[in-house]
Amino acid sequence: GGGGSRRGRSLLRQLQEESSRITRALTSERQARQAAKTEERIEAMHARAARRFDPKGLCWDTWKETWTARRREQRLMARCAARLARPLGLNLPIRPAKGYSLTLDASEQADRPKHLLVDPTLHIGITPLGSRLRILGMAEFSGFDRNIDPQRLAQLRSFFTDLLPHLAEKLDWEKAEGWTGLRPMSADGRPFIGQSGIEGLWLNCGHGHLGWTKAVGSARILADAMTGREAEINAAPFSPDAAERRLR
Repeated sequence: GGGGSRRGRSLLRQLQEESSRITRALTSERQARQAAKTEERIEAMHARAARRFDPKGLCWDTWKETWTARRREQRLMARCAARLARPLGLNLPIRPAKGYSLTLDASEQADRPKHLLVDPTLHIGITPLGSRLRILGMAEFSGFDRNIDPQRLAQLRSFFTDLLPHLAEKLDWEKAEGWTGLRPMSADGRPFIGQSGIEGLWLNCGHGHLGWTKAVGSARILADAMTGREAEINAAPFSPDAAERRLR
């Protein structure tokens, strides 16, 4: 809700301020040279990955620069983290989990759902969005394919019809908007949060379909790790160290 959003923005401001303070304290010439080399490697990796793996520019918007201070930059990787990190020697076990949604106009239906409906077994939900209804779900592993499979949309429609048959027959399915997107999912379902092992590069990725759900908690874990504060949340289960998580 609004409180969570305000806490999230407050946390981001605290994180930026703390990062600036730490950065100002790093005056060692050796650290400056190391940071510069890391920055060059990251920039080269980003450009190389964009040219080779993302000719259509699908991942450009997911490379987020969070802040810059003096010579040192901290960066976070989002949806295409595994691809972008590979040239740096980081082998993150993250794959895109393809999800689908179907959005319909329900403005004339007074009996439309007013709250989220979820089937935890099928992993499909119905979300009210003002006067519209969105049916969403699925976790399809088909690489970076963004094509919409009509059969998947038919499954979403079938779910809705079985659950709310009287409402389903009053909706205009011909005008339903189909969509598909990719969610970065780690091998064990837990996100990678923490130091990557490369100076100046931190990870917060692999959340799968629970990115919004885990956003504030993930930001708190990362903020505590970056600023050296005692963690409010046990960060061990989210360590980027594959050996610690028994992923290898």
